[in-house]
Amino acid sequence: MQDVDKTKDYSKCSEQTDIVFLKVHKAGSSTVSNILQRFGSSRKLNFVLPKKTSHEYGYNYIGEPGDSVYAENILPVPTGEQYNIMCNHVTYNSTAFRHIFPMNRFFYLSVIRTPLEHFLSVIRYYGYSKNSYIQNILSIRNGNPLSEYLKSPEDYEPIIPYFSYTNNRQSVDLGLPIDAIGNVSAIRAYVDIIRRDFDFVMLLEYFDESLIYLKRKLCWSYKDIIYHPKNSRWNNEKHTLSVQDLDRLRWWNSADYILYEELHGDFWEKIRNAGADFFDEVLHFKRITEMVRLYCANVDVTDDLEVKASRWEANFTITAVDCLMLGLDELQFLDKIYFENYGIVQTKPI
Repeated sequence: MQDVDKTKDYSKCSEQTDIVFLKVHKAGSSTVSNILQRFGSSRKLNFVLPKKTSHEYGYNYIGEPGDSVYAENILPVPTGEQYNIMCNHVTYNSTAFRHIFPMNRFFYLSVIRTPLEHFLSVIRYYGYSKNSYIQNILSIRNGNPLSEYLKSPEDYEPIIPYFSYTNNRQSVDLGLPIDAIGNVSAIRAYVDIIRRDFDFVMLLEYFDESLIYLKRKLCWSYKDIIYHPKNSRWNNEKHTLSVQDLDRLRWWNSADYILYEELHGDFWEKIRNAGADFFDEVLHFKRITEMVRLYCANVDVTDDLEVKASRWEANFTITAVDCLMLGLDELQFLDKIYFENYGIVQTKPI
C-alpha cells in the first residue's frame, strides 16, 4: 500500500462546475451522465433541461432528432442565475453551443468507443426493441445476419438518417452533417472542429483512465467520479464477423473510424502528460470502485463505508444514500433534477 502524504494540500485547486457533456449513443454516456447528475445535484447546480412534456418520447433529448440546443427547446435558467451542466442527448452544433455555453467558461466533454464495439453494442442493445430496425437485421435468415447486413447496409437503414444507430452514429451525434458522410476531406475537417472545441473526449475502452484524467483536470474527488455502468444489455446470440465483414464495416462507418483514430491519438497524448503517478492512481481508483460496488451490493447495509486517505486524496465516506444515487438510471435522475431545479413533478420525486 502507498504511504499517505500527510502534507498533501487537498484544497489547492478549485473544482470546475460548468460542464457541457455531449452524449454519444452506446458509448457509456449514460454512465457519465449519472456522474454529472450526482455532481450537480449534490451542489445544487443548474442543469440544462429539455422543454418537454413529462415522459414523452425522447424525454431526455433536447429538441427533435438532429436538432441542436437552442433557447426555445430548453427551460430558462432562473432569473439572475446561469446554466452549469448539460448532459442530455442533443446533436452538437458549434455555433449553437457557443452561444449558450461560452467556451471560456464551460469544460466541453464527450465519450466515444471503437466503431467495432459500438456496432456490436448497438446490435446487442437495440436487438431487444421489437420496433427497432435492428430487429429486421437480426431476423435475416440467409447466413450470418450481420454479414448479410454489411453487404448492403443501405437496404436496412431507416428512412430518416438521424434514426440510424449503425451509420456513423458517433460522428452524427458529434454534429457531422449527414451529407458529409462518405466525404473523407469533409470528415477530417469536421474532426478538426471537434478537436478544437472539446477539452476532453473520453475513450470507453479506457474508462477508468478517462475518469482519473477528468478528476485531475476538473479538481474533482473520487466520490464524484465513482460509477455503476448504465444501460448495458446482452443477448445470447453470438455473431462472428469475418475479415471481409470488418472491411465492410470500416467502409460503412468510415467517419467513425476516422473520428476514433484521430481522437485516440489525442487521448493518449493527454494521458502521457498527466503525471508520472497517473497509472498508480488509476489502479487505486479501481480498488475504490470495487469496494464501493461490493458495499452497495449489500442490501442490508447499515454502516457507512469509510475509504481511507491516500497520497492523492483525503479520506471520505460512502453511505446508503450514495448507493441509491449511483443506482438511479438516467430518466429517474432526470425526474429528480426537474423537481429540484423547477419543482416540476414528472413522477414521484426521489
